[in-house]
Amino acid sequence: MGPPVKPVIDLVNLTLNQLEKLADKTFVEKQKLMDQWVIKANQKVAEKHAISIGLKPIKGSKRKIKKMLNEKIIQIVQSKKITHLDLALSAQTPRTRITALINRHLSQFSIDAMMQILWILGTDTEIKFVEKP
Repeated sequence: MGPPVKPVIDLVNLTLNQLEKLADKTFVEKQKLMDQWVIKANQKVAEKHAISIGLKPIKGSKRKIKKMLNEKIIQIVQSKKITHLDLALSAQTPRTRITALINRHLSQFSIDAMMQILWILGTDTEIKFVEKP
């Protein structure tokens, strides 16, 4: 084997705070953090664009819906004492994915996927439309 590969990190748009967070991280941890920052930057651009054309940004409401679905999933899993493996097998998804969901790592999950998991857990989800004042 050759020498270890040194991470290549684009430092152009990182803040001082972000640089400090990278200081003691492994290469994989640095990549994950940078991916999260890119996603957040893209979300900010999308939010500004929505506002500029007279639309309301979806970020807050989407996050709220995901959080509500996730809390219900966790509640059911805990009350029924379902293991991550059992739920993963029922949902035909890797156990690590279910563990991420139970640990509230919501960025990996769509609202649709979370609703399917609730269905598997025996809970139906209803959507209610309410006009904003």
